[in-house]
Amino acid sequence: MKLRSILLASAAALGPMSYAAAGDVPTSMPADVPIYLSTDVLNYLPTKAPAAMPIKAPAPTPFFLVNDTSISYTYYGRATNPGLPGSSNTVPGGIAGTSDTFARNLMSIDHFDIWQYGANFIHAEFDQYGDKDPAMGIPGAQGSREFFAVARSTFGLNEISHSKAFSNPFIKNVSIEIGGNAGVQDEFLDEHTTVGMIGLQFALNLPGTVNIALMAEKEYTRNTFDSCGNAGFGVVVVNPFTTPPGACNFGLGPYSGNRVFDVTWRVETFVNEPLTFLGPNVPLTFQNILNLIGPKGTGISGANLAAACGITADCLANAETKVEVFEDMRLTLDTSKVFWDKPGIWDTYIGYRYWYNKFGTDHNAPLFSQIAPGSSIESTYYAGMTYHFKDGLVTPPPSDLPVKAKAPPSTPFFLVNDTSISYTYYARATNPGLPGSSNTVPGGIVGTSDTFARNLMSIDHFDIWQYGANFIHAEFDQYGDKDPSYGIPGARGSREFFAVARSTFGLNEISHSKAFSNAFLKDVSIEIGGNAGVQDEFLDEHTTVGMAGLQFALNLPGTVNIALMAEKEYTRNAFDSCGNAGFGVAVVNPFTTPPGACNFGLGAYSGNREFDVTWRVETFVNEPLTFLGPNVPLTFQNILNLIGPKGTGISQANLLAACGNTAACLADAETKVEVFEDVRLTLDTSQLFWNKKGIWETYVGYRYWYNKFGTDHNAPLFAQIAPGSSIESTAYAGMTYHFK
Repeated sequence: MKLRSILLASAAALGPMSYAAAGDVPTSMPADVPIYLSTDVLNYLPTKAPAAMPIKAPAPTPFFLVNDTSISYTYYGRATNPGLPGSSNTVPGGIAGTSDTFARNLMSIDHFDIWQYGANFIHAEFDQYGDKDPAMGIPGAQGSREFFAVARSTFGLNEISHSKAFSNPFIKNVSIEIGGNAGVQDEFLDEHTTVGMIGLQFALNLPGTVNIALMAEKEYTRNTFDSCGNAGFGVVVVNPFTTPPGACNFGLGPYSGNRVFDVTWRVETFVNEPLTFLGPNVPLTFQNILNLIGPKGTGISGANLAAACGITADCLANAETKVEVFEDMRLTLDTSKVFWDKPGIWDTYIGYRYWYNKFGTDHNAPLFSQIAPGSSIESTYYAGMTYHFKDGLVTPPPSDLPVKAKAPPSTPFFLVNDTSISYTYYARATNPGLPGSSNTVPGGIVGTSDTFARNLMSIDHFDIWQYGANFIHAEFDQYGDKDPSYGIPGARGSREFFAVARSTFGLNEISHSKAFSNAFLKDVSIEIGGNAGVQDEFLDEHTTVGMAGLQFALNLPGTVNIALMAEKEYTRNAFDSCGNAGFGVAVVNPFTTPPGACNFGLGAYSGNREFDVTWRVETFVNEPLTFLGPNVPLTFQNILNLIGPKGTGISQANLLAACGNTAACLADAETKVEVFEDVRLTLDTSQLFWNKKGIWETYVGYRYWYNKFGTDHNAPLFAQIAPGSSIESTAYAGMTYHFK
């Protein structure tokens, strides 16, 4: 049911472009990314030469007239979660009749481009919520986290028809718009959502940018409120609508948590107005988004509703959806222009968001008006900033004749600036500790394990600048049904969102010397980075890792890097929590004495784990196979990473309280050396077929993962309960498209 805010905003920002000539400015252009595109695109478009000058043949028009990638951070002060009672961070199930607001920290990577026939927008975000919205609703657990991805494309009908047939005094252009989004949040409902949509976008003939999109959408979700398992508040109860409460019928209708909503309508509006009346020294832009989404039913069949709750008035009211209203107003300052006269590099913004019937929930229904009153309406201020990966070069205006000799071109800030999207298919993924047949048998069949498909979609950015390099990666993984969401039989396959950031700073570059080069080394760099992720599988795991160390670039052909780092990891999972053990059955941590004993908010019972600092070795080899000749543009890559033991992440006192420090408990909790190797052959397919280097690549590879996630493959959980699940061995294939 969750239609995330960035989704509501993004589609309206994809305005189709109308061009009169190669050197003209787009007449319908969004103004900032991630939701808006910076207005400083003029510096990257062709300029006309003075008439009196000799004119050389024009350079070919680039494929992407605008090509912008950015990262953003936004802080929201008063987020809400529909249906979550207040004090859920301290009281099991919260206190009925109250609700809370909490902080939301949003980090995102975005790509926006304009080409001959329209525009594309890709957004991937990571949200860390405050502790008042605890993971899986378990008191004392870390705040829930969400990963969410959006894709949108528009195709201008004027551009497709090579005419002005879709322009008139009221409309600049009409575009076909298609898109989709997918997300997962490990909050009390453990929700994951998939939405597809299609429709028309109208660019109105008004100053600035004014777009209206009329679309149809179809939504699929899965959540624990409609599943046979833990109701999601960290207490040992199951679907409250079953008769009697707790009755299970796995794999049927609402009991799996799967919901298929009706097709509904969607209206998205976007207004972008540069406040030019303030003068060039105050580069402010006003944006407003107003979106409406129609009712989409309950997502549950009438027969299943009747089986679940007898179609009582309260049941229907809580399940039925209503019209959803989302409005977002923002003032954006081009901060880099104000301070450094570099337009469009760094934006800062403040705004206000109002969200009525959030996610389509009915704010008048008992769940949202009596149990968690006010939680279905969000009203919050926010502030944030965006950094665009641009060179910041400003094209000087043409001078009067006679023309002086041109100044030599300045070196761009980014020597390499590459953004790409990828799809990879892994045939035999594993999930440590997950028994086989978990998709059909509650808790799986002890003594067996399964492999399953993994479909990975990602957006990546890589750049090299004067002092080092940066890499940002955000991925969405959809697993096969044998790894069901939250381990509930019949539920859809689990999904994962994961983000990675790395930066290096070359010591030769910093010292302006060759002091760190010799016969064996090209350079030594300081490397820092971090990972963050969440997967709604049977453990409902979310992970945060920070690391720092040195990277050594060896003086060998191609690229051979070795990084030696220290890392610190924090996780939270259901295996160590007082609540559902993760298999969709009404049991709690099996190590408690007696099983099911709860002590909320203390150590292992909340699921929080803090691991010891450990060592990390990362190696990377990249070798173009030039001996094959220019007609076979193949490259060999190999990654071999080692991560040291990091303890149990649980204090001895909590281990003792949980399981008496038994050998089996310690073995299952203790971590071992983790080994990860990935071997890949990459073909530059666009060079092979169209003589266009580095645009489209295809690849095949093999991955071996020993003691996956640091789990001990010899421990009882991974050797007896789910044997072999701690070791992954899989072939894979995929493709990458670079926005060049």
